[in-house]
Amino acid sequence: MSDNPSVAKAGNGRMLEVKNLRISFFTQDEEVKAVNDISYYVDEQEVVAIVGESGCGKSVSQLATIQLLQSPPGKILGGEVLFEGVNLLKYQADSREMQGMRGPKISMIFQEPMTSLNPVFTIGRQLVDVIRAHKDIGEKEAWKLGVESLRVVKIPDPETRMQSYPFEISGGMRQRVLIAFTVACSSKLIIADEPTTALDVTTQSQVMELLLKIVDKNRSSLIIVTHNLGLVSRYANRIYVMYAGQIVESGRSEDLLVRPKHPYTLGLLKSVPTLNAGKEEKLVPIKGSTPNLARLSDKCAFMDRCEYARDICRGSPGPMLRSVGTGHDLRCYIDIKENS
Repeated sequence: MSDNPSVAKAGNGRMLEVKNLRISFFTQDEEVKAVNDISYYVDEQEVVAIVGESGCGKSVSQLATIQLLQSPPGKILGGEVLFEGVNLLKYQADSREMQGMRGPKISMIFQEPMTSLNPVFTIGRQLVDVIRAHKDIGEKEAWKLGVESLRVVKIPDPETRMQSYPFEISGGMRQRVLIAFTVACSSKLIIADEPTTALDVTTQSQVMELLLKIVDKNRSSLIIVTHNLGLVSRYANRIYVMYAGQIVESGRSEDLLVRPKHPYTLGLLKSVPTLNAGKEEKLVPIKGSTPNLARLSDKCAFMDRCEYARDICRGSPGPMLRSVGTGHDLRCYIDIKENS
């Protein structure tokens, strides 16, 4: 466990466990394998990060968790999503059981705070509707709970803000409103999908610290979905790195950030600016572009972009996940000493 006070302390029980999840999007001509047999878990009171470039499947996997995947064209082809031991995929997306999970049990903070709120309804109206959808309380009580939720997320003059429309407040304030939805529902698991998108650096830090305080206060668990490995370095207990629909490396934050083993993880770390970097020091981008998920071969998906690629990579099927240390897994053929 990290010594950083910003990192939540994980409990002992298993909150969420995803096993062998497979998701594809079907067009008229082809199948896009968005999520290809991934498994991961989140413990009670734990903060977990899922990191990767756009299009790697990280957001899609979370939408499937709470059955908000648009179908068609998306379809869950296999796997299990166990929340407190119950497989959520056995429920229909619009079933009473699944609706009861969203909000009180699991809530999702969607990316793009500028567009996630309905522009034609006030903040208060939207908060009250969400609260009453998940709690058996009246309009006045829901309004009071909404005000208190805004107060918890440090929105000044919450009574007045309840009467504001989304376009009347800043992007950072809108993100706080979205977090207030999870506060009002007292969710056990919060999924934050790119929670700092389009926010300046100072506001990013404020939003992340706020999320951590709420998680700690409510003894909740948190999944942070992001492309920014640097963002989660001080917040997450464990990190899963995704590429082309698969988890390519996972481990405790201190291990993965200090001793990364996968070339893609190394590339992500090299592309993050550091405070002690000199003026002449340049960021090192990962060459090439992500592969077409509808035309993946049976080889390693990262091979064409990998500076460490060897003959075994070119001549063998894609590698399986293997353990390279306590709680540290790697999907790569390369001798781990080369990357240490």
